[in-house]
Amino acid sequence: MSGVGTAREGPLNRLERMTYPQLERLAARTDLALLPVAPVEAHGPHLPLGTDLIAATELCERAARGVAARGLECVLAPPLAYCLAEVASSFPGTIGVREGAVSAVVEDICRGLARSGFPKPS
Repeated sequence: MSGVGTAREGPLNRLERMTYPQLERLAARTDLALLPVAPVEAHGPHLPLGTDLIAATELCERAARGVAARGLECVLAPPLAYCLAEVASSFPGTIGVREGAVSAVVEDICRGLARSGFPKPS
């Protein structure tokens, strides 16, 4: 399975599973990119550390499928699992990144997506 599809087929266009020629062809058809962002952090002893990341990824996947159901396409970027997590910083497994670092990484990811044909909204 390539993980690359068309709006009618249903598989998600996962950036990490695409070749650059596939991405170029997709960028010619759409300028929409989705980026799941969430921290790895404690949510109590009963939930996995990746709860927020799992939810963010699921939401982006659902959004991509919703877009596809309307006959449009998008690229789903790999999730960014490191961001602010100060609230749970005292719990084991919580991995937080400073606000400025997160902003810089998100900006760099968006610039990379724009260079690949997915321009930022105006």
